[in-house]
Amino acid sequence: MIGRKARIPQPKMLVTAPRGATLIEALLAFAVTAAGLLALVRAHLQFDYAADVARQRGEAVRLAESDLEALRSFDLVGSPGSATDYGTITSTVIGDIDIAHANATYRLQRQVTPAADGRHRVVSVQVEWSDRQSQTQRVTLRDLIARAAPALSGALALQAPPGTYAAVGGRHRSIPQRAADLGDGRSVFKPVESGTIAWVFDNPSGEITSSCTVPADRPSDRLATADLAGACTSVRGQLLAGTVRFNLRGATHRLADGRWVLKPVHPGGVAWVLTDGPPARIISLCSVPSGTPTGALSAADLSGCSRLDHLVAPFDAAGAAPALTAADSQAPRWPALALQVRLALDSKGHPAPATCLADNPSSARTGAGTWQVDYACLIPVNADGRWSGRTTIEPQPFADAGVASWPIATGTDAYRVCRYAPSDATDLPDDAHPADYGRHSGTCVDGRAGCPGVAGNLSHQNFLVIAGTHACPTDHAPDPTIGDFVNTNTVAHQP
Repeated sequence: MIGRKARIPQPKMLVTAPRGATLIEALLAFAVTAAGLLALVRAHLQFDYAADVARQRGEAVRLAESDLEALRSFDLVGSPGSATDYGTITSTVIGDIDIAHANATYRLQRQVTPAADGRHRVVSVQVEWSDRQSQTQRVTLRDLIARAAPALSGALALQAPPGTYAAVGGRHRSIPQRAADLGDGRSVFKPVESGTIAWVFDNPSGEITSSCTVPADRPSDRLATADLAGACTSVRGQLLAGTVRFNLRGATHRLADGRWVLKPVHPGGVAWVLTDGPPARIISLCSVPSGTPTGALSAADLSGCSRLDHLVAPFDAAGAAPALTAADSQAPRWPALALQVRLALDSKGHPAPATCLADNPSSARTGAGTWQVDYACLIPVNADGRWSGRTTIEPQPFADAGVASWPIATGTDAYRVCRYAPSDATDLPDDAHPADYGRHSGTCVDGRAGCPGVAGNLSHQNFLVIAGTHACPTDHAPDPTIGDFVNTNTVAHQP
């Protein structure tokens, strides 16, 4: 038919009607989900249990470590009956240790096995507990505790005098430690670090080969070969060296205001003012009447004071003056007095007298902060290479004290000189610091009986200066079983 548009038939589309999940599929999905949730819950429980056990184990380790630390904190050796003695380290069992935040009750069992030689004890500390699943858990720590006096733990912190250490690098052991190695077989050493004299040593033999003039502002360890050019005199010498220490307990006087006062030199015009702390210290340097002894000073006598701050060893309280003991000679911390050491040789044939130099405080102000005076003597070698003689301490004046020197005598306002030596026997070997060197046995080359002489250098020939009212402190032979490895015995030397 004209004018009518032909209709194009459209293809029919099949539409699938929607349908729901079957029961089987739903059950499978539920089962998978339930299994996943169950695994997640189980993992959470395992993590919680592991965290709980870890927390409990940490507390168990802490308990074991605390017990071992308590055992290591002993402070006595060989003192039966003391609660802090090494002998209290024994086996034991401690039960019902409750720690709330750990949710557990612990039981500590300590097993101690002494060594056959008695030098140490093997300690095993076991801590056990039951976790929340009633499973028994254990932690065990083991340690070895040596039978050594705790006081020795501070030995490495003590300052040793020059020459203490054994030689290294081919240097003779008697060459002072602070001597600088010049790298050509020689070492150089200033007896007084602020001075201008330096001695040069031959490294293999330890003999002094020259005496030099060097810059005053350059210490031993900074000296070099260039510093010695054209300023040295050849010598052949041996070395005598040591340290002078001080313990002035009994020389102090307590003022009415609680402070203490000490005149380093009487009669003198200055005094150190101290406080017993703790810690004890020198707090000022004051002018005082020169004619007034220390024991008669009052606070009104102090004038023109200037501030100081130097630690000292504890001193006698309330005016008491007990006898000095070995502890007073071991490491005294008291201000130094000005002094010189003199070596009087009685051996013959030396080309010159012995020369002794001391690293000395020049004033009461510098002496207040100085605990020791190091000295060294150069002994010119004679034909047989041996020497004999006696050393003495000679008091020197402080520049600010206003008097000549401090007195060596017994009694108040004076000082005594002791020497560190195992005894006062006349047959002591020379390195043990006898009263007279080289005169204990044998015959000298020049025919003198009882005087073989000293061959070589001597070090550690030490002295102790004490108040004149005291006797030199004594000590006994070393006893390693109680942790005593040093004999700090002293004997009277002057007067």
